[in-house]
Amino acid sequence: DVVKILEGAFAKNESVFLHELLWTIDAKHRLILNLDEINSAIDLIGGIRKRTDGDVVELNELELEKSDYIIDEDMISAMKIYNEHLKR
Repeated sequence: DVVKILEGAFAKNESVFLHELLWTIDAKHRLILNLDEINSAIDLIGGIRKRTDGDVVELNELELEKSDYIIDEDMISAMKIYNEHLKR
């Protein structure tokens, strides 16, 4: 599902926010993705370009040959937003 979500967004020239990806997968499968699962999906689609702005991690279609990957700090930031959403 992660690959489908990323490829679908990129095909429409849209970006995907990491916290929204986590929400979508959790809502559908009742699980929180881990780093290995996300980075494996990134490898399957050929890579991504990552941009961060504060706690927001934005994933875009790869335009270069070297992919960005999700790191622990990205997951911490995304989970912070995810958990704030749950409190509402």
